[in-house]
Amino acid sequence: MMFDTNIMIDFTHGDKAAATAITDETVRLVPTPVWLELLQGVRNKRELADLQSLFESFKIEVVPLTERIGVRAAELLAKHALADGLQAMDALIAATALERDSELLTWNRKHFKSVSGLKLGG
Repeated sequence: MMFDTNIMIDFTHGDKAAATAITDETVRLVPTPVWLELLQGVRNKRELADLQSLFESFKIEVVPLTERIGVRAAELLAKHALADGLQAMDALIAATALERDSELLTWNRKHFKSVSGLKLGG
């Protein structure tokens, strides 16, 4: 299962639904853009260490960006940015899930509703 930023933020804040979703999975994936958004949100070194520790203890894998993911994200933006308001980071997240053939768990289904073939959970 691949997790969107909102799931990970809720998890770090102790949200039960997010915690259950993450702990129930055996394969835990986070696209690089999600990792970057989480890093951008830390306010100090302690929060950074806590975030890194969380990823290690739950064996959450950060899925690296590849050329194929970049190309697919650009295709998604060309198709959906103007018509549906798809944003660049969401295009990268969706492209990562599509390339890995992974379900994306998100509370913000509206961000991804126009992306055909994307399996959404949440």
